[in-house]
Amino acid sequence: MKRFSSSGYLTSEKFREKIASRFDENGKPKKSKKQKRPFKIVAANLFFIIAVFIVYLTLTGNNEIYKTAVLQTEECNFRFSIATKKDSTDYIITLTAESNLERETILLFNENIANIDFIYNDINVLSIPIGDNITELRLAPLDVRTFAALVDIKKLNNHIIKKGNYKPGRRKSLIDFEGTSVMVNAKLTLNTPEKNSQTIDFRTGNLK
Repeated sequence: MKRFSSSGYLTSEKFREKIASRFDENGKPKKSKKQKRPFKIVAANLFFIIAVFIVYLTLTGNNEIYKTAVLQTEECNFRFSIATKKDSTDYIITLTAESNLERETILLFNENIANIDFIYNDINVLSIPIGDNITELRLAPLDVRTFAALVDIKKLNNHIIKKGNYKPGRRKSLIDFEGTSVMVNAKLTLNTPEKNSQTIDFRTGNLK
């Protein structure tokens, strides 16, 4: 049974020994020994941190895109594509027209072959023509014609921020693997009376 003095302090022999063990012969407090972590645990933690960092750099740096969709009409098939390579400053937009008739086909357009609208948050933030100033397209049987346009990535991102009411979301974790990328719709509309259209969804990143 432990004894207490009239002042209320513990006076047992074991308690005094425990207190005394914390001081050296000169009455100075002894330095506490820090518990060393096993080398394997330290190495495993270091390896994990390096692995996460490599994955982070790989995912955030890999901005390559290749998306394609086909718009079919009675006379012709239009293949609409958007692509970019790693570290590229532009999106490459291509429109390939392929006749599916065994006779010559003449297609008529208003001002240009098609318009491409980039839509974010249900807002048209940027529009560009493709096949500019082409109002008539003649295709031989099974003929293929390709048209291209470039879209500056920074320009598109700036329009998303200014016109699309872009608001940066709160980070869910210390490392954000998706970075600041957002989903954008690229809508192709043929400049014909029918206004046939096709849409590609893709992610654009590095918004600030």
